[in-house]
Amino acid sequence: MKRKLDRGVHVGDGQYASPASFLLMSGFLVYQAQSVDPNVRNLSRDIIDVVLTAARADGFTKGDILETMMSRGDMSERVWALAEEATGAIGDTNAFLALLQRAGIRREGSR
Repeated sequence: MKRKLDRGVHVGDGQYASPASFLLMSGFLVYQAQSVDPNVRNLSRDIIDVVLTAARADGFTKGDILETMMSRGDMSERVWALAEEATGAIGDTNAFLALLQRAGIRREGSR
């Protein structure tokens, strides 16, 4: 049986982002992007909340640390590792997207 390649979240134009990078992009939009549309900021906040809540339920214990690092604009290897650990607790990309869908977050970027 051939394993399906987990390329990440399709973000358009043939490009993919890992669930971890998707989470960190959401953090950027909430904490760093000065002129982001309020609807985008709110959606990004929802993504962070949903993902970290699910990750905590699956045993991830460093959500507060990760969120603090995102709020400071930290893009170190450690913040990437924590984002990968958080999203990894949820599962693969399909599990990540299913979580967002269950939370009412659609791929088109609106609820």
